[in-house]
Amino acid sequence: PAYKGNRPPPDPAYSAVMPAMRRLLKIALKIPFYERIYFEADDVVGSLCAELPDTYQKIICSPDKDLMQLVNDERHISQWDTGWPMFLIERNVEDKIGVPPRAIPDLLALMGDPVDNIPGVAGIGRKQAVNLITDFGGLDAIYTYRGELPARTRTLLEAGRENAFLGRTLATIKTDLNILGETSTSNNRKDYR
Repeated sequence: PAYKGNRPPPDPAYSAVMPAMRRLLKIALKIPFYERIYFEADDVVGSLCAELPDTYQKIICSPDKDLMQLVNDERHISQWDTGWPMFLIERNVEDKIGVPPRAIPDLLALMGDPVDNIPGVAGIGRKQAVNLITDFGGLDAIYTYRGELPARTRTLLEAGRENAFLGRTLATIKTDLNILGETSTSNNRKDYR
């Protein structure tokens, strides 16, 4: 229930223009517009990236660090980070964040993310989270081999176990929503190329 609980509600002006934006995208500009009730835009983007053939070049335009977990050189998924600005491929994500794209949910689970109200493990900051993931590979291995860690780190991890695994679940973008197969939420499916 607390997930994203610190975010203010959308500006009523934004909600008021959304029907017109949908029409503009679909009819005037012939740009497909996809949405799914009860799911975040990140999940729609992740599912589209998973559904489109690997031969397509897929570029996510967003500064959102959560979306960096989708970046995949083999699947031709990159991100135009509008805040940096630059194209992010796997190597750039690791340079910028400190971990490879696949490990971003684990990183956020450990260090937390106040923007999305992900608590993380109290006492574990970004640098320590990056070091733990670099040394162990991911959250599961960190908890499996936590006995090898200094006593203070072990104590923090044990106290924050529930938050860590909940955080990873919250930070993981869904990629299985079957967006293109759902004709009720898309316009002309042949336009997605």
